[in-house]
Amino acid sequence: MKVEYQIVIDQTGDVCTSIDSLKALLQLNEKITIKDNSIEFENSTFDIDVKDHLVSNRNQIVYTVSFNTRKKEDIEIFSCFLKLVRSLILKIALSVSVLWDDISLYYSERAYPEIWKSENLLRKLIYKFMVETVGQNWTDENLPEDFRSSISNTKINNRTASLNILHKADFIQLSEFLFKPYSKKGHQELYKHINNVREDIKFNDLTDYIPRSNWKRYFNSSVDCEDQEFEKKWSRLYELRCLIAHNNFFSKNDYNEVSTLCNEINTIINDAIGIVKNVEIPKTEVEGVAENLAKNTSEVVTEFFEGYDLLRSKLLEYLHLRGDLNEDEIEHAVERIAKGDTVPKRLGFPSGKEVNAVFLTRKHLIGNSNLTPKDDTLLRYNQSIHEIIELISKEICNLSSSEP
Repeated sequence: MKVEYQIVIDQTGDVCTSIDSLKALLQLNEKITIKDNSIEFENSTFDIDVKDHLVSNRNQIVYTVSFNTRKKEDIEIFSCFLKLVRSLILKIALSVSVLWDDISLYYSERAYPEIWKSENLLRKLIYKFMVETVGQNWTDENLPEDFRSSISNTKINNRTASLNILHKADFIQLSEFLFKPYSKKGHQELYKHINNVREDIKFNDLTDYIPRSNWKRYFNSSVDCEDQEFEKKWSRLYELRCLIAHNNFFSKNDYNEVSTLCNEINTIINDAIGIVKNVEIPKTEVEGVAENLAKNTSEVVTEFFEGYDLLRSKLLEYLHLRGDLNEDEIEHAVERIAKGDTVPKRLGFPSGKEVNAVFLTRKHLIGNSNLTPKDDTLLRYNQSIHEIIELISKEICNLSSSEP
């Protein structure tokens, strides 16, 4: 088990200007004894190898120092020794860099399988929750042609396709599906509700507009864990996972924290898996749950849904300003388009065909967990949404300026 440092020393000084003087510096601590290429430290023996290189144009000496223990059971005492070495060298060195670290590798290799199990256990919970409560492939007809082509060109077979949407989501996005609050109804519907109410609004009438997570809606009453508590644990596990993924230093304390977090998280997730069969989602909430899953699969999908929400809002604003449809007719028209019906020409939507394609794409994304399109296809849709919104915004300005 090797740890290797690169140490830069100022040659103009009188400290550590040779390999022998560097070894002498280490032996200033009475616990360290060096003889040839062997180190004695608290009844353990380690190997040392030192090479030097002179950077003459900068008056610097660069030492490459390797420490090695041949016994894995000495890893803790080896770690203590290295900590002491660093404290001694940092007092006189211009810089100390780690070139190789088998200690971090050792604990990372032990930690990652535990993280992998927790991550995929959460995927299992989400998949069971979606299929057993919402259902699979509950709408996939009438897809736009380029969207359908993107899916057909994705080289995945039917056996693996059903997991595609969950494995496309990264570690932190998985938790957002269960623990990120969202409201059943948007702010446009809230404004409409407030405008239509002729008396004092009751609290129960506003519950659909209050953001709540899927965990709080469907699991909190049966599993002994608050959504914020789980999210805090998951976020910390994500930070530790990133240390491994980015080849950062990873200590025994980090590994112990991973192990503790994974045990706690796995217990919570297994409890939730045990009650999935008892969870019932009202039909009026099914679409919202499916959309929330789709939104958290990737950044490009999230951007698509944000664009869709803005587009829908602009369409409603446009129809209201036209003034030739009542409230029910406007709502009915938008709902028909959302379900995949062709945009009626009489509505006069700018880019009606493109609007229809966007609504159909949303319908597919929230209704088909088997297949997702390529990102470049969705990027084109996101660009198209911005262009449509710009056109509709111009129409809105024209209508507003023509009002008496």
